[in-house]
Parts: sequence; C-alpha cells; structure tokens
Amino acid sequence: MPQAALAAPSAGPDLQSLRSQIDRIDAQLLDLMEERLCRAAAIAACKAGEDDSPLPLRPAREQQVIDRLTARARRMPAPAVAAIWRELMGANLQAQQQIHIVVHCPAQPVLVTDLARRHFGGAAPIIAAGTAEDALDGARHRAAIAVIEFSPLSRWWVQLFHDGQLAIFDCLRDRHGRIAALVVGRVAAAGDEAFLVLGDSALRRRIEAGEQLRTLAICGRLRLCVSTGAGARR
Repeated sequence: MPQAALAAPSAGPDLQSLRSQIDRIDAQLLDLMEERLCRAAAIAACKAGEDDSPLPLRPAREQQVIDRLTARARRMPAPAVAAIWRELMGANLQAQQQIHIVVHCPAQPVLVTDLARRHFGGAAPIIAAGTAEDALDGARHRAAIAVIEFSPLSRWWVQLFHDGQLAIFDCLRDRHGRIAALVVGRVAAAGDEAFLVLGDSALRRRIEAGEQLRTLAICGRLRLCVSTGAGARR
C-alpha cells in the first residue's frame, strides 16, 4: 500500500485538555459531596424527636456503605475507598452535631491518634485524656466518644460491667489487624462483632448456647470478650 494511503493517527487529548477534564470532574465531585451533606442534614431533621439516641453515629450503617462501595469499585483500591468515605461521613457527622473524640493512649499515642483520625475523619475534634477514666467520663457526660488504647493487661474495661450507659461498640486495628484501641460511647454496636464484659456464669451460658466468644482480657471473675459472626449477641 502506498505510504500516502496510510491514515494519519488521530491526535489524542493534550495535557491541558486532560487537566481541564480533571478540573471539571473535581467540581462535580465537590457538588455531589455538598449534596450528600444536605441529604444527611435532611435525614437528621426527619429523625429529630423520633430517635432517642444521644449521638447521631450509626456505625452499622457506615460499615454497610463502605462494604457496598468497596464491592462496587473496579479500579479504586479498597483501602482508598474506605478512607475517602470515612472522611466524607465524618464531615457529615460533624455537620449534624459536633462530637469530640476523647483519646487515651499512653503507650502508642501516635498510632492510636492516627487510627482515630482516619476512622472519624479530619473534621472530628480530638481531645487527649490523661486517664481511661477521664475518657470514659467524657463519653458518658458530653457529646463525645472515647477511644482507649487496648492491651490484654488493661483493666479499665471492668468499669463497663455495671455501666448502663456506655458500651464498647467498635475497635481500631493496626496494619497487622491487631486491636490497638477500643471505641466506647452511648452508641449501638456495629457489624458482626460485639464486645462484651461478662462474668463467669454469663460466659458459660453463652458458650453452652453455641455463641462464638474469644477472650481479650481477664480481670478476676470478669472477662472482656468479643462475640463474632452474624449472630453476635449484645
């Protein structure tokens, strides 16, 4: 075939054109995020007076959203999807009600504070607590959530055995999957894990009923356990 008959390659978009497309997409993303913020505020207004929960935090709903979007994603890595939506949901939450994150982490302050920031978003105000009791007191008496560093040797969780207000409703894990901190507040537990403070008799009854329990820490006759699976009981 004569060289002149060859079709000239079509010119692709130039750098400036590609950047303009990204700018347009960024503007659309911001518009959608602000629309989401308005819808979240509308939901909060609809629930006003009907929902007796002291905090508008819904960990189970948040996890459902992240799981659904992670499964939908084709190119975005799962950790990136989770990080983006954690930040977005955190901003939505703080727009509804300012909720402080009271952190007690004497052994690993950088790790635990960073995990709390990632989980609750950059808009959440973080307060350092000198003791675990101070952190729990903040979660008990103000619009706050306690994030307390966890160790199998820790004993602060014993206070929750007779506490009718607070519960461990979530945990923060390090990059190896180990529990670095427990999240405590006046919030319903999330997902397929339930953190329970049990005496010997209650532990025995649950095991006999076939519940899957793993002991995290022991203090006297009390055990801090995690119940796993879709049938996790609170």
